[in-house]
Amino acid sequence: MVVDAHCHLCFKHFRRDVENVVRRAEEAGVERMYDCGVTPETIRRSLEISERFDSVVSTAGLHPPRAPRMPDGVIDETVRLVRENADRLAAVGEIGLDYHYIKDPEERRVMRSVFERFLELAEDLGKPVVIHAREAEKDAFVTLTSYSVVAMFHCYDGPAGLAEAIVEEGHYVSLSTIHCIRGGRDPGTRKLLEKVPLEGMLVETDSPYLSPVKGKRRNEPANVWRIVELVAEVKGMGVEEVADVTSENAVAFYDL
Repeated sequence: MVVDAHCHLCFKHFRRDVENVVRRAEEAGVERMYDCGVTPETIRRSLEISERFDSVVSTAGLHPPRAPRMPDGVIDETVRLVRENADRLAAVGEIGLDYHYIKDPEERRVMRSVFERFLELAEDLGKPVVIHAREAEKDAFVTLTSYSVVAMFHCYDGPAGLAEAIVEEGHYVSLSTIHCIRGGRDPGTRKLLEKVPLEGMLVETDSPYLSPVKGKRRNEPANVWRIVELVAEVKGMGVEEVADVTSENAVAFYDL
C-alpha cells in the first residue's frame, strides 16, 4: 500500500471520470489520496469528493502564482472556507511562493503577504501546511521559520542540501512523479533522491500534472508507484519498504 501525498482530483481534468480514477488508484494499492483545492471553487469540489470516497482527504489553500492577481474578496473567501471547514481538512495549502511565474517585485511582495496570511491561519488552526515553492525554496523555508507549523514542501525540486535542512528542522519533502521523466541517470535528480532522508520523505503525483510517462498529458494517483520505484532504485532499497515508510510519513504529517 502507498499514499499519494498531493493531487488535484478536484480539477476539471477529472470532472467526467473521477470515480474511475479513484477506483484505479485503490486497485493499484493507493490507500489514501490527499486532494488539494486551490480556489474557492476547487475547495468546494474537493470537499464533495472527499465525502464520496473514504480514500480521499481534502486540503485547501490558494495557488501562489494566482495570489498577486486575485481580488481581495476571493482571498477572503478562501480564508473563510478554510476556517469553516477546518475539521474536514487535513492541512492548509497549497500555499507559498513562486518565482518562476511571478517576476514583478510588487507582485512578489503581495504573494509573500498572502503566504504569511495563510501561515498565520494554519498556526491559528493548528494545521500543517503544504508549501508550493518554485525557484523560491530557500525564501519559503526562511519565511516558515517565523511560524509554529509543520510543513511539507510539495513537488520539491530544489537543492539537495536544502532538502536535508528542511527535514532536519522537522518538516517534510515530497518527491513527485516528474522525476521519473528524468530518471535515475540524471545527476541532479539522482543526487536529490539520494540525499532526501527517507524519514522525512513523502511521494506524490500532483495529478493531473507531472505524468511519469513522457508525452502522456494527464497524470493520476495510481502512478504514484512510479516515483516509489525510482526512489527504491536510487537508494538501493525495496519498493515496499519505501512505500511503507513514505506512507507512514504522510499519515504522521497530515494527522498532526
